[in-house]
Amino acid sequence: MALDRRSVAIGVLVLLAAAAVGVAAGAVLSERSTTAGRAGPVGTTTAVPAPAPATTVAPAPAPSGPTVPVYVLGDTEGGPRLYREFRRSADGEADAVESATAGLADTPADPDYRTPWTGVRVLRLSRSGQDATVEFAGAPRLSGPAEAGLAVQQVVHTVTAADPRVKRVRVVAPGLPASLTWAPVSRAAQLDVLAPIWLLSPADRGRAGRRLVLRGTASVFEATVNVEVRRGADVVAKATATATVGAPDRGDWTAAVTLPPGDYVLAAYEVSAKDGSRVSVDTKRVTVT
Repeated sequence: MALDRRSVAIGVLVLLAAAAVGVAAGAVLSERSTTAGRAGPVGTTTAVPAPAPATTVAPAPAPSGPTVPVYVLGDTEGGPRLYREFRRSADGEADAVESATAGLADTPADPDYRTPWTGVRVLRLSRSGQDATVEFAGAPRLSGPAEAGLAVQQVVHTVTAADPRVKRVRVVAPGLPASLTWAPVSRAAQLDVLAPIWLLSPADRGRAGRRLVLRGTASVFEATVNVEVRRGADVVAKATATATVGAPDRGDWTAAVTLPPGDYVLAAYEVSAKDGSRVSVDTKRVTVT
C-alpha cells in the first residue's frame, strides 16, 4: 500500500506540472496577441512576412566622403518635375558648385529619374556676388520645347543648393531659347517645378535595419502623405505621415515601418481626391537586413 500511495503522489505532481506549463503557454500567447493588436503611433506600422518571393535588389554602395545636391527630372501627373539626389563629391574637388554641376551629366542613381544634361560637359563656371553663370559645351536632350525651362531650373536649383549665397544663375547652352539664357534666372515657385512628393531616405538600392524610417518633403493637400511597402506583388505594410505644412507650402514628413529581412519597394504618394487613385508617387528599392 505504501508503494501505491507513492505512485499516486508522483502522478498528481506530474499532472500539476503539466497544468502549470499550459497556463504559462497560454499567458505567452495572450501577450503576443495583445501586443500584435495594440495600435502604434501615427505613421508607424508593423509588417508581416509576405509569402511571395521578391526580386533581389542589388544594394548600391553608400556615398563616402562629402556629398553635393544634384537635381534631376521625373515624370508626374502634371508633367516633368524636379527631384533631388545627393552625389559623392568628385575626388579632390574642393568646390561644391563645380562638383554639383559636373554631376548634372551623370545618370541619376534612381532609374525613375532622368536628366537632359546626360554626358554634357560644363565648359565654364563663374560667380560674381549673388549671380553665377554655367556654360555647357553641348545642348541638353529635351523631350520637347516645354522642357527647356525645367532644364534651366534644374541647373538653377543645383547651383543654389550647392552654394546658398548664389541667388540667380545664367544657363548658357546650344539649343536653349534666348529668352532663358540672356540673363540670370532665380528659382521658380516650388509648386511649378518641384515634384509634389519626394521620398529622400532611404536612398534607392540602399540598406536599412528592420525598424525602417522613411523621410521626405511634400507639398500636398492637408499635408497628408501615404506610404506603402511591397514585397513582390504583395503589400506588406502601410503608414500615413503628416508633413510639417500643407500645400501650397512645402514641409518635411517622416513615417516608420518594421519589416522582416528582405527586398522591398517603398512608395510615398498622395491619394487623389477625384478618384482615390495614387498620384505623385515616388518609389525607392531597399534591402532590409
